[in-house]
Amino acid sequence: PLGWLKLHSTVGRAYSSPEAKQLAGSTTTVLYDTSWNPYTAIYKSNPNLRPEISVTWDAGLALVSNAHGLRADLTYFSTAITDKTQQVLLDTVTHIYSYQNLSGTTEIRGIEGELSQDFGALFHWGRQVRLFGNFTTILKAKQLDSTSTQAIDILNIADQKVQTGADYDDGRFNARVAARYRGTVLDNYVVYVYPPLWVWDLSLAFSLTPAQTLSLQVANLADIAYYEKAGYPMPGRNYTLRSTWRF
Repeated sequence: PLGWLKLHSTVGRAYSSPEAKQLAGSTTTVLYDTSWNPYTAIYKSNPNLRPEISVTWDAGLALVSNAHGLRADLTYFSTAITDKTQQVLLDTVTHIYSYQNLSGTTEIRGIEGELSQDFGALFHWGRQVRLFGNFTTILKAKQLDSTSTQAIDILNIADQKVQTGADYDDGRFNARVAARYRGTVLDNYVVYVYPPLWVWDLSLAFSLTPAQTLSLQVANLADIAYYEKAGYPMPGRNYTLRSTWRF
């Protein structure tokens, strides 16, 4: 059994360059206040912006047995970002904004894990019957405010994400039903709170011949109304029917 256990770890460094509009020129757009009244905002560039630099590391423990169709993994991860670019309000009367690098360090830390069991491999059924699930939990996602030394929440990061479902594949017919959960998300500078939600998807595929496959995908099976970004509603229940020929 100890041969199933695997330790793993990675470390990496990356950078993100400022956008062109943040470095040169200015733009004008219409925004809305908390009462949804429109106003005109001006965004001025900052040619002195520096690239964001991030260092990420993770470490975890995996339990893998292909013969028994089992895979489990638990990983801790941490990201530190310096010179993070943030939008700042320069004039509250004329609504002039610009961009600057934060002086402090932005930190994101969390745990992610996965668990899957193929009962077809475990009981030698000659087909895949798999249950799976994975999650990400954010333990900390903080940055220093541009106007103070107080740590504030990073926007647009869900506190929890979960995906779970079941697969079936006998070589000719395969199906998957899956659900994904998104926890609370803070968004925008007039802060919106997106409540937690579950979204269900279904896919079916049938091999008519060795070269031809007919498949059906149903996304957002429960037809819920939700946002990933304010002002951009995601599609309701939708269907995709596809026929594939391989030559």
